Parts: sequence; structure tokens; C-alpha cells
Amino acid sequence: MSLQEVEKRELEYWLAHGERHRLEVALARSKLQVEMAEANLESRSVRSPLSGVVVKIHLREGQSCETNEPLLQIVDNSRCVFVCNIHEEVASYRTGQPVNLTIQNGPTHLEIRATMTFVSPMVDPASSLMRIKAEFPNPEGRIRPGVPGALKVECTGS
Repeated sequence: MSLQEVEKRELEYWLAHGERHRLEVALARSKLQVEMAEANLESRSVRSPLSGVVVKIHLREGQSCETNEPLLQIVDNSRCVFVCNIHEEVASYRTGQPVNLTIQNGPTHLEIRATMTFVSPMVDPASSLMRIKAEFPNPEGRIRPGVPGALKVECTGS
């Protein structure tokens, strides 16, 4: 092999080495661009802290929003809360106490066992009513939140 051929092959080697380096740099740049695009997409995505069903969209795609402005209304119907107002003298409930509810489910009514989660510490002076809340599981989603129901009141009087 002549000196000219050796120099030619050495030049081809260094050209190929330079091309490989250029392609490696282009690949690294492309990976960085993908990471930046993913981070940009993530910063513009909204994730709910709970699983549920979107029931109302306040803003559409492309609209701007302010901090703490609602974007969506989400309902988690795996647990339901029964809320009612009762006369204070009729019943005395405490947090953690089990209660019986009758919840409307279409044309039928379901008997549900719930747990008292809130008993108002005060009575409304105008109506003599106190607010109570009872929570019950709804894992199959049989009951739609917002349907009417009734609390079986246990009287405390004599």
C-alpha cells in the first residue's frame, strides 16, 4: 500500500470519526429537545388529585386561567356524604356513630349503613336545626350523589 493510499484511508477514518461524533451530538440534542417538549407538555397539563368523573368544564382548551380558578368539577362517587339538618332536641348524634339511611335509587329505596362524620357544634337560632353529615361507601357507584335520602332518627327523649 502506498503512502498516498494510507493518507487517504487515514483521512477517511477521521472523516468517519467526525461524522460519528456529529451524529452523536445530534442525537443528544434531539433527546434534550424531546425532554424539553415533554417537560413543557407536563407543565401545561392538569392532573386531578383524586380519581373521579368530570361533571363540569369551566374553561376550554386554549383559554387562560388565573391561580386558584376552577378548571373542572370532578365528582368522586366511590364515597357519598349524606347531609341534613335536624332538630337538636330530637336526636343526639356523635362523630363516628353508625346510622341508618334510606337513599332513593331510581324508583326504589336502598337501606344504607353510614358513619356520622360531622355533627354541628351549634344550632341555628332561627330554625333550631343542627347540621349533620354521614358518609357511606359507594364502590359500585349504585347511588348517584345528590339524590334524596332520609336519616332514621333515634329519639333521645323519654
